Amino acid sequence: MPTESGPPREQWQFETGGEVRSSPTVYDDTVYVGSDDGALYAIDRETGGERWAFRTDGPVRSSPTVFGGTVYVGSDDGTVYAVDTESGTCRWQYGTDGSVTGSPVIYNLTLFVASADGRVSAIDLQRKAPVWTVETDGAVVTSPLVVENTVFVGSTDGTVTAIAALSGDVQWRFDTDGEVRTPPTTSQTRVYVGDRSGTIYALARETGEEVARLDGDAPVDGLGSMTAISPPTAVGETVVFGNYFGRVYAARLQPELQGVVWKYEGMMGIQSAPAVVDDRVYVGDVGRVHAISLDSGERRWAFEPEGARRFRSSPTVADGIAYIGNDDGALYAIAVDTAAASRDSRERTGTVGHHDRHAVYQSSLGMYNYVESNDDGALGRVKRLNEALDAALWSDDA
Repeated sequence: MPTESGPPREQWQFETGGEVRSSPTVYDDTVYVGSDDGALYAIDRETGGERWAFRTDGPVRSSPTVFGGTVYVGSDDGTVYAVDTESGTCRWQYGTDGSVTGSPVIYNLTLFVASADGRVSAIDLQRKAPVWTVETDGAVVTSPLVVENTVFVGSTDGTVTAIAALSGDVQWRFDTDGEVRTPPTTSQTRVYVGDRSGTIYALARETGEEVARLDGDAPVDGLGSMTAISPPTAVGETVVFGNYFGRVYAARLQPELQGVVWKYEGMMGIQSAPAVVDDRVYVGDVGRVHAISLDSGERRWAFEPEGARRFRSSPTVADGIAYIGNDDGALYAIAVDTAAASRDSRERTGTVGHHDRHAVYQSSLGMYNYVESNDDGALGRVKRLNEALDAALWSDDA
């Protein structure tokens, strides 16, 4: 792995048999990613060589979630699979009545799954049985967001719903102006979500009350006319997101401060969620991966792999390498101008691709600060704890 910054360069590319819309997950020395060819792949992080491939009966657009020695992933065949990280064999599966395109999320030994049948389910991994199911009036094609014992989920019925993680009780529902097809994200007290009307909302996490919004009716420096907001990410109180018109925004959505900090133009049809690393924002569009200054919105570089098509996958950055899938069927590993790892809200909560620091968030709320402190010793202890918990889940007497 590179330790010094420099211009972007391709490290390797891994070819699959279909479009790679899944956002990759990086855990230890392996990259996990799904493909429209119906497979979940485990790829050697250093060489780009295949370790194993697990086949499903539908496209795999879900981002994998790793917990200990098991990787969980959804498929358009309506199933969530638990796959052994070493052998690539299926340990268990859970069926739904709709495709599972969002990431399964693990929190306190519970697996949260959303599916296109409009349901959100909590599954006790010790008993391998559902604890509760909540229905919406539309398809749920996004990942659930789990924060402080609450599950937040958007639906194509135009709602955002907050659900108590333990009981399944609906705490609040918020009506947006359009379909919600991208996962929400969070800051310390807010939930941010975009809809198909081109509006992004800041909601109070406890009550669901609208705190602020930006849309076509915003001030002159606002967003203007737009649709299809990409999955947002938050760094502190700044929200970064793109839209299908090819613009990337950094914005503040607070009662006393609503507006765009900067706007980056010149991209095309953004569906990739931004990743924030140090003072850089990385995001893909048609054939290119862009690096943008987080402070100013100025372009640092645009990297265009030969033959690449649309990047619908979102980049996951770890140890100076950005991993991102493309519609040409390849997963690209690109050395970027930092030796760090992404540090934004979607990485921490695991809604759209992530690296192994998400392991901290999976175990318990009390370990949250380890993520922010970048304490490698604490991370190692949490990963060993997760491995022990995972081994107990799959023991003969579990």
